[in-house]
This record gives sequence, C-alpha cells and structure tokens, in this order.
Amino acid sequence: MSKVPNLVENWARCECGKCPSNPPDQKTCYCARGTSPARVEAKGCLCGDCPVYKEFGLATGYYCAEEAAG
Repeated sequence: MSKVPNLVENWARCECGKCPSNPPDQKTCYCARGTSPARVEAKGCLCGDCPVYKEFGLATGYYCAEEAAG
C-alpha cells in the first residue's frame, strides 16, 4: 500500500501535469497511484516541488516510472 492516499484531493494538488517527463496517459499522482502504463521518457522530474510530495515526506522521484511511494 502506498504511503500517499489515492484520493481525488491529492490528485488535484499534484504537479505531474506540469512535469516534462509526464507520460501521455492522462493520469496524475503517480506517488499514490503507481507507475504509468505508458513509456516514460526521463526529461526531468518535478516531484520534489510537488505539495503532495512534501506533505508526505517523500524522498525519491520519477514515480511515473517506478513504484508508488511506500
């Protein structure tokens, strides 16, 4: 189970949509919802700037390409 609750409130605050590496899958809040089914091209990561990331004390990034925060 993810450390970040998979809630609409977290999706709304998430910064994934602004990320240069955001995959074309219409999904957000990968730290709560898990990896993208689409291919992720690493072009930089905004996870560290995200309010959801900060609130839950996350320490890594690229959740779109890796497991949800646990």
